Amino acid sequence: MVAAPRASATTVCYPRAEMLSYIAREYRGIRRAHGVDRPFNVMEIWTSPIGGRWIMISTDMEQRTCIVAQGDGLKIVPTLEALSEPPAG
Repeated sequence: MVAAPRASATTVCYPRAEMLSYIAREYRGIRRAHGVDRPFNVMEIWTSPIGGRWIMISTDMEQRTCIVAQGDGLKIVPTLEALSEPPAG
């Protein structure tokens, strides 16, 4: 698979298995969020433990996965539930 460009007007799509391999290799990806965008279309945000890199992908019902957006400097904001939980220990 060809590496996805950092900034491009062209949508980059591959079969899901190839895209997840790319995310694992290039981002050491951790899936942070996912949800349904429309029937049978799943959106995901993956992050890298290095440098705040992130990538958003969309997978359709044919398992075609496309890069929607990517960038650097992502900050994970804690949820209200996480802030209200008592400290562990």
